[in-house]
Amino acid sequence: MGNWKDRAYVASPIWLQQLGVKAFGWYWARRRLGPNFEAGWRAYVERETRPVERFREFIDQQLREQVQRAYREVPYYRRAFREHDVAEALLERFSVADLLQLPLLDKAKVHANPEMLLT
Repeated sequence: MGNWKDRAYVASPIWLQQLGVKAFGWYWARRRLGPNFEAGWRAYVERETRPVERFREFIDQQLREQVQRAYREVPYYRRAFREHDVAEALLERFSVADLLQLPLLDKAKVHANPEMLLT
């Protein structure tokens, strides 16, 4: 332990060590995540403190957006949804309960047509 910071850390009481670790973590989080960190953190806290029913609605909305985007932008999913009779009307009201109706994507299909999975 030649570094003065290491020696100071070891010589400090536990509460000061913990405070230093928290401050160091905060510093790196701010440096790494930049100015968008605060907005993202507030959104996370707001989501996590929602009532369960509102959280389920949020999850369904996010899933619905992803499935609709896959249908619109990825040729493989557009074709696979049609082959498995996944109607566009279902995509408009899609929820977690509907996940079993979606076709599975396996490795063989990815290797056979990788360009079909690009947006």
